[in-house]
Amino acid sequence: LAFLRDTVGVQHALYQDVRASRIGRVTVERKGRPLATTEITALLKQLPSDAAAMVWSMCALGTLPKEYWGVWRVLPDRIEIDGTKRKGRRRSVPHWTPVVRPLMVARKVARLVSAASGDAVLLKDFRNTFSRWLEEAGVIRSHRSAYMGHGGKSMTEYYELGELPGQFAGDAANAVRSEKLSRH
Repeated sequence: LAFLRDTVGVQHALYQDVRASRIGRVTVERKGRPLATTEITALLKQLPSDAAAMVWSMCALGTLPKEYWGVWRVLPDRIEIDGTKRKGRRRSVPHWTPVVRPLMVARKVARLVSAASGDAVLLKDFRNTFSRWLEEAGVIRSHRSAYMGHGGKSMTEYYELGELPGQFAGDAANAVRSEKLSRH
């Protein structure tokens, strides 16, 4: 409406038609929330073992549900993830803990997680958890950005992206040594 007001004016028929139309309900989607390791540990204990292994894997990979149920490859030092939102989401993350491929459909895992958490946890929260765990493990920002599939927001950040020799092994060792992650 503001665009039409500024481009054709308030007297224009198109502006009047749009202004007269009913606007549908706007829903605000809940923002993702990282979970503390104590929350993840408690959640894993409440889930069946196959669902718990999948939740742990989503936390360790930093994937959204479509990515976890999508294509990813396990290599000795990293896990390559074919992102689903855009080409830039194709990324690699350190291989620091065992991960499992999906053992059941996403909808069933979402229901189990919802029941165990009282609707407080969504599958996409495990991506936020991964990001927070990387920070708490001392992984530098440029590596975290790359592992999340984010590009640089400035030219300096753009130049900082790129793999260094030993990066994945070093970040995996940091994750394992981290007090926050070793509680699992």
